[in-house]
Amino acid sequence: MTRRRPRNPYIGALWAVGIGLIVLGAAGYVWASWLSWYPSSGAAVPLADFAQGAGSDIALVGLGTLVGLQFLLRSLRARDRAPATPASSP
Repeated sequence: MTRRRPRNPYIGALWAVGIGLIVLGAAGYVWASWLSWYPSSGAAVPLADFAQGAGSDIALVGLGTLVGLQFLLRSLRARDRAPATPASSP
């Protein structure tokens, strides 16, 4: 019987943040691209410039978060499955 590690709420929060960043970055980039086809004046223009410039970076940070979580969870699983080594006596 294998022991199950209790769920860490911070890991779940990191999953949500990673997915949210990907969605936010993609939505910001799409919104900024849409505004470039239908130009408007006013306060939306500087925000659209920022969204177009930072949208891909925000999505990349979200993707990096999810990839990092995969490595973290795989290493924790490997550590749990590793056989216990007996303590060596001098």
